[in-house]
Amino acid sequence: MKRITPKILKLDIDLSNETLAHSGSNIFYKAGNHYEWQTVDLYFIEEDGSKTCQCNLECGTSRECCARLDIDAHNTHGKIQYPTKPTRAMAKGVLSMHIDFNKDPNQLEQSELELLYTWAKITKYAKPANASRVFGFFIHLQKRVSI
Repeated sequence: MKRITPKILKLDIDLSNETLAHSGSNIFYKAGNHYEWQTVDLYFIEEDGSKTCQCNLECGTSRECCARLDIDAHNTHGKIQYPTKPTRAMAKGVLSMHIDFNKDPNQLEQSELELLYTWAKITKYAKPANASRVFGFFIHLQKRVSI
């Protein structure tokens, strides 16, 4: 079995980012390290060109990151099998760590509303006619998206 090093993990993520950039995606992935562990983060490119980290997708050894993110690390020209854009199920999974989906949308705090707005933009959620984009996205995740 071939050894999977942080260098191979970073190379595979860089190749995946090139594919995303050529497809016109506004997201990219960044490999890093935290003490002895490797990390893979999801970044979003804003309209003004600034880059904001949305969430940590994976943390562990290089081998664990490759296995969990479905990276073909045995081939140095492999690529990560990420979706071209984050799904709403992914958004609900990340947001459920910060937001209680059992409460009424009118009880949300400002920080929760900002997170919802960011993820609504990332997943390209369209504003419904009868509600704001944030409240509509919250209700959509609450009632229609399961994780």
